[in-house]
Amino acid sequence: MSIALIHDFLLQKGGAEKVLQAIYELYDGDVFTLMHNHQFNYPNIHSSYLNHPFLHRFYRPLFPFYPKAIESFDLNKYELILSSSYAFAKNVQVFPHQLHICYCHTPMRILYDLYFEQLGRFKGCKKLAFEHFSHNLRNWDLVSCNRVDAFIANSHFVAGRIEKFYRRKPEAIIYPPVDIEKFHGVEKKEDYYIYVGRLVPYKGIELLVETFEKQKDKTLLIVGKGPLLKVFQKRRLQQVQFLGYLPDEKMIYLLKRALGFVFMGIEDFGIALVEALASGTPLIALNQGGAKEIMKDSFQGVFVKAQTRQSLEEALLEFEKKSFDYQKIQESVVHFSKERFKKEFKSFVDNRFFDFLSHRSSN
Repeated sequence: MSIALIHDFLLQKGGAEKVLQAIYELYDGDVFTLMHNHQFNYPNIHSSYLNHPFLHRFYRPLFPFYPKAIESFDLNKYELILSSSYAFAKNVQVFPHQLHICYCHTPMRILYDLYFEQLGRFKGCKKLAFEHFSHNLRNWDLVSCNRVDAFIANSHFVAGRIEKFYRRKPEAIIYPPVDIEKFHGVEKKEDYYIYVGRLVPYKGIELLVETFEKQKDKTLLIVGKGPLLKVFQKRRLQQVQFLGYLPDEKMIYLLKRALGFVFMGIEDFGIALVEALASGTPLIALNQGGAKEIMKDSFQGVFVKAQTRQSLEEALLEFEKKSFDYQKIQESVVHFSKERFKKEFKSFVDNRFFDFLSHRSSN
């Protein structure tokens, strides 16, 4: 069968891009994306007409232009469409002879649960423009999501959001892949906490920085890139260090030696949280979203009750009173392995495609 793999953007390496890589290892079809850069070297990669190095720096504000761009891909020659989507990938144009399965990381956050938070960042004409474009984009998204034949959710939390916003029940819930073996081995802990991930507002970065700057006896390392990096680099911070993007080897080195991994966002799933546990590093995480599906036992860390500085400070105090079995923590996440994901994903896709072909031949 001829296969097309659709992904929103290939501009930075994160959890969603690790999912695409695992899918590609199963189904090495042609890859389509709105924009990509030199970090990604899939043999058959196709980008939209918006893919230009200059626009890579400003890709977030261009969201009104992406519906037309994602619909510009001519996928007529493919039988199976596999989209890995947190924004626009699921909205590609499809044809009756095709099966479209979407692995959904989340419905587009900026249009739904983060709409009013984003709206509050604008004033005047920018606010009016955002209201106008997001209204039109939301209507388009709600209509074009019906081009998906079957949704796979990456967590129970996201499954609920798909049902709420799209009125569609996912046919499967398959947790994302984590390369558990990369993090093998327990190391001696050093005197710092760590966060690894994209530096975007919904991840709770501002709250982390605000809290740790008040904790004169604690150091926080932040690994990752994003629009907030330049904002924080301009501040004279004492207790928080921004390290930017690091190669996997260096990131794992720091992760394995951290006292704890701190996360205050409401995550769809949270591959970075699983990677921390796979490193033998316990969590201090907000008790919402995907974190609740990852941290099932108290030996894995401490939940933060609310998204406030006081709650995080209380959780840090509780955390430092506990002792942890780092080997036990590491062993607690083996069921999130990459092999498990590939087995579950392939089983679902192959069975669904067989049913699709059987139905098509009988009509």
